[in-house]
Amino acid sequence: MKPYEKQLAHDVLLQSIITDFHYPRTAPQGGLYWDRSWALSELLFNQLHIEGMLCDALKRSEGNVFVLDKTLESTVLQKTYRAGELFYAWVSQEIPLLPPNYELPEQSTLLSATARRLGFGMCLFSKADPLIILNNDGLRQGELINSFGRRVYEQMTKAGTKNSESVRKRSISTALKKTERYFDRLSHNHGEAVGCLRLELHHSPELRLEASTRQLNAFITTLQPHYGPEELFGYWWKRRYMPECGYGYHFILCFNPRKVDWERLFTAIAQKWNQATEGHGLSVYWSHSPENHRSWGSLSFSRLSHAHPLEPVMDSLRMMLMSERYLRLTPHHKYDHYGMGDLPTALTLDECWCANSKLVAA
Repeated sequence: MKPYEKQLAHDVLLQSIITDFHYPRTAPQGGLYWDRSWALSELLFNQLHIEGMLCDALKRSEGNVFVLDKTLESTVLQKTYRAGELFYAWVSQEIPLLPPNYELPEQSTLLSATARRLGFGMCLFSKADPLIILNNDGLRQGELINSFGRRVYEQMTKAGTKNSESVRKRSISTALKKTERYFDRLSHNHGEAVGCLRLELHHSPELRLEASTRQLNAFITTLQPHYGPEELFGYWWKRRYMPECGYGYHFILCFNPRKVDWERLFTAIAQKWNQATEGHGLSVYWSHSPENHRSWGSLSFSRLSHAHPLEPVMDSLRMMLMSERYLRLTPHHKYDHYGMGDLPTALTLDECWCANSKLVAA
């Protein structure tokens, strides 16, 4: 496999969040469709996008927003930093509803907490003019915003804030390394003889995290006995939550497309998931987002339809994991929110050649 991108664009990661927040619903005429109407998507995208730029601008200006020349007679606006434009854009945004069980990035928490401590009301900034006088003491809007900028900058440079950010980054980095190593090993051992079936697994919305995890584990334990090691190579999953459908899983099953028909495999998976969820399970193909082709795991449909080569799938998984910089399920002391099969033993070059020769012969 080719080396993966070390960094993904800010907008690409935010778009992947929007792609992820959809859920299957039953259409009036029957059948399933993907509901993408959740109002959080675009509002959250705009908020996180502006907050990220605002914090970056405050770092560059060291907390300065406006340069005001104030004398007894007058106050003159001498300079507006980029942070000033972004501040007004930030306070003019509609506030999105944060989904339950999720955390925003540290920068979002810091901005909101600082605004609350300063007693911000959005009505203070209904007119974007740093020279407007806000009270009888002659406090100008720009002075209040400068105080906000300096406090945010001071907090961003404190060890505690940096530590919180580094903990999240380390968690993402660990998940990426484990995932990349796992799929690299599958690619090394099986080459192009790997198909990836991508599914959404849902169950009863009322289930708590512990019960949801038990059902997932029960489902996974039934897979390997049904199929041999030359048929199923491995799996990977990531948990998510939406109020409309509770906890759910993006599930990737790596299989041998020369020995297993993907349609029959999907039917078997659907049955096993339904059994594990005591008749309340729903399994559907991973939905392609027209606005974000990379979410599908391939830039074009492969000849195996819902089976995809590993490399573009890995690109999609990187987006899913790295987007946790902006929105992630609240960490749990006992349960991880992603997982995969045991790391396969690395085959030698001769073993790889023999294995692939048998597959071709089959």
